[in-house]
Amino acid sequence: MAKRIKLIANPVAGKGARNKIETACRYLTDAGFSLDLTITGARGEAERAAAGARKGDFERILAAGGDGTFNEVVNGLVPSSTPLGFLPLGTTNVLALELGIPFDIEKACHIFLHGEARPVNIGAANGRRFILMASAGLDAEAVCRVNLVLKRWTGKLAYIISSLRVLAGGWSIPIQLTLDNGEVVEGNTVVVSNGKLYGGKFPIAPEANLEEDALDVCVFKKLGWCSLTKNLLRISRGKELQGSDVLRFKVKSVTATGDNVPVQIDGDYFGKLPMTFRSCPDELRLVMPASRAEPMRNRCQGK
Repeated sequence: MAKRIKLIANPVAGKGARNKIETACRYLTDAGFSLDLTITGARGEAERAAAGARKGDFERILAAGGDGTFNEVVNGLVPSSTPLGFLPLGTTNVLALELGIPFDIEKACHIFLHGEARPVNIGAANGRRFILMASAGLDAEAVCRVNLVLKRWTGKLAYIISSLRVLAGGWSIPIQLTLDNGEVVEGNTVVVSNGKLYGGKFPIAPEANLEEDALDVCVFKKLGWCSLTKNLLRISRGKELQGSDVLRFKVKSVTATGDNVPVQIDGDYFGKLPMTFRSCPDELRLVMPASRAEPMRNRCQGK
């Protein structure tokens, strides 16, 4: 009897998504697997499909789409021991960049079938899970304001335009953070990272590790035109953020408060502060390339 795979796919996640989904289906069935396919049509359907898959006898589960699709699948699936893989179809696909999953569909499918499934840490924002990052402040306001039609046609450019509009209006709403050690700090933008990358190939949290029971917090004390430009130039050259206007912490939980400050998780708007962000280990097994899994194991073992 053929082994079963659950495929949850977003047909509007990036250009040519439907053709890529068909390619993936052919590859998986040609490999001898029985495929249970869900094509999503609205927000929330990927999460519901993943919740249903928890009760099924599936060898592995594959989320095909962007980071937002993967976020839905994670929230529907966890906690679960069934290996979960990612097929990048979306606008940015930060998770694929984080793990080293190729954008070639057949190569990504090969990794899904033959890669190593490892337990990873995920974050939670007031209970809602995120795999990559959450943030509050200027960038979250840009995500909140982004034109979805423009995003579909221009991809990342839509976020750049939205960010410029937020900056032009001035962003100065204060955010107060209470760390898990009781320390209190303030800024106007905060990024809580579970992975190293942000918004693409930008290494905003180089010390973050998906297998570590912790989150990396970056607080911008006053993020505006000058500080944003300076820090973007640094991380675009692969350098760490630094300066008196940037604070860094590693925590298991942090609570943020602010007056009407928006929050985004994994690139999608998710309400407003106050909100508590915490680390959630051992809820998910993520399929990654074997070449990626080995270095992560060595770091965790102190080799």
